[in-house]
Amino acid sequence: PPKSTLFPYTKLFRSKHNLGITKLNNFKRKAQAEVKSFVNNSINKMIDSEKPKVIACEDLSWNKKSSKGKRYSKTNRWLSSWQKGYLQDRLVFKSFINNIKLVLVNCAYTSKVCSRCGHFGDRNGTHFNCTKCRLSIDADINAGKNIFDRLYDGDISLYTKYMTVRDILNGRLELDALHPSTDASKTFIA
Repeated sequence: PPKSTLFPYTKLFRSKHNLGITKLNNFKRKAQAEVKSFVNNSINKMIDSEKPKVIACEDLSWNKKSSKGKRYSKTNRWLSSWQKGYLQDRLVFKSFINNIKLVLVNCAYTSKVCSRCGHFGDRNGTHFNCTKCRLSIDADINAGKNIFDRLYDGDISLYTKYMTVRDILNGRLELDALHPSTDASKTFIA
């Protein structure tokens, strides 16, 4: 037979038995298993050492259809391989097994707002700096404090849109500027 009719079969054979692809798939499988093991061990250690009654975490779910604009395929591939879905699944499972209440909170601006004064600050990689009160702190610790505060915030629910959250936060700052004796940025209506 002519060479052109054999080409699709040889391409299939080469891709199926390519050692580079096999090694890459084995590497990916091992890396994902290590991440899953790390996630499980970390959650178990946290539950054993802290013995929490309530766990608050951000709802970081996303879906391809809800995104505005078009993402690059590389970004979609990266987000699909991210283990956040596994982390959230394990948190749900471990909290159920250990009789812990798991509360998802709105993640809008938790890493961009100062946990001390409520003003918007600058996040530079892993570090957060507040321009108002001069707080300089690890960005994850700052976000964690804001997530904890968001747990008891009656104005911002899980389904509040991010622009509405920004308006609420700015409104609290304006109220705090008008009445400096009260800390309106940390006043929540339960």
